Amino acid sequence: MQIVDRKRVGDVTVWAIDGGLDATTHDEFLVEMQKILEAGEKKVVLDCSRLTYISSLSLGTFVRVHNRFKKAGAGLKFAKLHGNVADIIHFARLDDIFDLYPSLDEAVRAFVGQKTP
Repeated sequence: MQIVDRKRVGDVTVWAIDGGLDATTHDEFLVEMQKILEAGEKKVVLDCSRLTYISSLSLGTFVRVHNRFKKAGAGLKFAKLHGNVADIIHFARLDDIFDLYPSLDEAVRAFVGQKTP
């Protein structure tokens, strides 16, 4: 798992997750997301189109990251979840907690006119 392809769209930063997220990669994901938060990025979209796998442990990691962003007054949105990854998120009912969008454009637009939490 790597966090790659940083791009700016106005004041929103889009990061892509590439690979799987499991027991061997969740610590790296937490560290990378903390760096993003500490860099002062307040509006972040995670492009999950290349996220190939997510373990049950990593579901908790997603929740931790989401809570860290919220506590810091930053916004975090997830875009382009697909296949088994989307199924697991929905089965775990995390779609009630996370801001999920079918496309990057929709996730970025969701920040327009919205103050960060």
